[in-house]
Formats: sequence, C-alpha cells, structure tokens
Amino acid sequence: MELILALRSVASPLLDKILFYVTQLGSTKFYLIAVPVIYWCMSRKAGYFIGMSVLAGGVATDGAKGMLGALRPFQVNTSIQVSAQFLESATGIGMPSGHAFNSMAFWAAASFRLRKAWFWVFSALLVLLIGFTRIYSGVHFPLQVAWGWAGGAVTAVLVGLALTMAERFFKGGLKDLGLIIAGSVLLAYSLIPSIAESGEDYIGLLGIIGGMSLGYYFHDKYVRTEAGGVILLQAAKLVIGFAGFLGLKALADMGAEAYPVTLLPLYFLLGVWPTAGATAIFRLLRLEKPVKA
Repeated sequence: MELILALRSVASPLLDKILFYVTQLGSTKFYLIAVPVIYWCMSRKAGYFIGMSVLAGGVATDGAKGMLGALRPFQVNTSIQVSAQFLESATGIGMPSGHAFNSMAFWAAASFRLRKAWFWVFSALLVLLIGFTRIYSGVHFPLQVAWGWAGGAVTAVLVGLALTMAERFFKGGLKDLGLIIAGSVLLAYSLIPSIAESGEDYIGLLGIIGGMSLGYYFHDKYVRTEAGGVILLQAAKLVIGFAGFLGLKALADMGAEAYPVTLLPLYFLLGVWPTAGATAIFRLLRLEKPVKA
C-alpha cells in the first residue's frame, strides 16, 4: 500500500493520460485488433497460436477472479484517488490483474513464435510497463500484478505446448485440433446447463475459442490462402475484416442481451469470422493468393 500511495503522490493528469495509453496495450480492445491483424496480414499459424493464448488467458483470469474475490487498492483505502480513465478499466475483482495476465500471455506467445532476442527484450519491457501502470494508477496491488504475470506466462506455455504437440503428432496437425476444440465447446454448451445459462464474460470467450478453431479448420481445408500481400491489398483486407467483425459483434451483443442463452453460439459465430469468413471473402475478391501446393 505504501508503494501505491507514494506513486499516487507524484501523479499528475498528464502522467495519468500518458500511462493510460500504455495500460490500453493490455486491454481486450488491443487484442481484438492485434490478433486479427496478425492472422490476416502476417501469419495464420502465429495468429492462431497467439489468439488461443490470449483467449485462454481471458477464461483463466475470469475463473480466478470469481474464486478469489480480492479487493482493489482504492477499495481498501478510499484515500487513493484513481483517475476516471483508469477507473473505467478497473472492472470486477482485483486478483489477478487481467491486464498483467493477458499482456503476458500475448507477448510471451508472440515471442515464442518470433524467436528473436530483441523481441523477447521488447516484450518483457512492455509487459513490465503495463503492470507498472496498474500499480501506479491504484487499481491493483503489486501481488495482483505479479500473479497476473505468472498466470499469463503459464497459460502461454501450456497453450503453446498443446498446439505444438498437436502440430507434430496429429495427422491433420492444428487443423484437426481446431475441429476437436470446436466440437468440445459445442458439446459443453449442449450438456452443461451452467454454460448455456450463464452470461459471464468467459462464456463469450469460450464461444470465440470454438469459433476461431472451427474457422482455422475450414480455412486450412477449404480456403487455403496466404496471409501476405502488398500494402494496398493488406489495407483493404483490414477494412473489410474489421467492418465485418464490428458488425457481427454488434449483432452478437444485441442477441445475447435479448436472449442470454445464445451468448456462446453467437460468439462462436463471431469467432469463425476472422479465421475463415473474412479470409474466404479475401480469396473471393482476390486480395490473397492461394497457398502453393
């Protein structure tokens, strides 16, 4: 608590604003942009690996928060003044820090894929800085951030190992694992009432996991296009891809609000879009080249 009070004593509106932009790099909005960009414009496999790590991290974070129920610093000590921007980013339970958890999962998974020393250093510094913003702002205790980092690292390693083993030992590689994951999510929705009836955030994340996995299967089996392309075509892909994603997300949110039982299937369909729906349109419009046999 003394560290947080000391940091808040030197806080200023300008510093709050600057560090809020940094903390946004650990937000859900950032990953909703970054993962599709990687999948559409850089690498299908890397996009899927990183996306699964972040989504699994989101599910794990929600589960941990539900079990631990820890308060945030400004809830424990009401003298801690939190800026409006940071307060809006501090929803739910304090333990573990979701920003620390998900930033570690994302950047660790990205570093595993790129395997460059400079990128490991860059990722480590960025993750540390994001965690610092959560402590500086008074929305998390240092221990909550540390547990977030630990959870994110474990998640990235476990997801990476699972996907790598599937790629090596499954006959169809990641494609077959994607079909298994998608089937498991739909089966759980059919057989477990608490999943079908809950409106918790992690249910939507499970839906996206299943949808992205099924989309990866369909893309690898039927669409089969390359992620690269010239800048103008890449820009066109991003405009089309995000327009479709935002439209589908708006429809999914409205549908789930009216009929909570449809949360998982609607987000399942939303998850199919970036991995198969958008890429199928890219191929139809000749924005991407077919994978060479």
